[in-house]
Amino acid sequence: MTIHSRRIKEMVSSYGIDAYLDAEHDVLISAVRADLIDGERVFGHRAFCIARGEQQNLPGFEQNDYIATAPYDRIELEDLLSEFRLVRLSNIAMFRSLDEQAWTRIGTANENQVSVRALAFIMAGHVRHHMGVLRERYELGQ
Repeated sequence: MTIHSRRIKEMVSSYGIDAYLDAEHDVLISAVRADLIDGERVFGHRAFCIARGEQQNLPGFEQNDYIATAPYDRIELEDLLSEFRLVRLSNIAMFRSLDEQAWTRIGTANENQVSVRALAFIMAGHVRHHMGVLRERYELGQ
């Protein structure tokens, strides 16, 4: 997980916030970064709650609604990258503190059962997915 934040910075740090536009979906690279930060927070929160034994259903989130109301278009790229790195490091610290019981706990998020271990993999896969999108659509990091 730690390598993801470094690779993201390498891929996009030389580009401005409005550097690229995907005409088909009208998606700025900054929106992808916004989804990364929001997703990291939500999945990390879910993992934390379930690791601590939460039995309530944790709410889902619609990423497009979150992006629509987020201020990410007014935040400098370096600050966005720093924010992602800090949220990621916080989650890594939380994961490192878990014992085996916590890793295997199962809870419910968005009406679906999920383990803490699965959430860690989801978080890593979420970042990997978006890195692939940036590479394919914008030929970054090639």
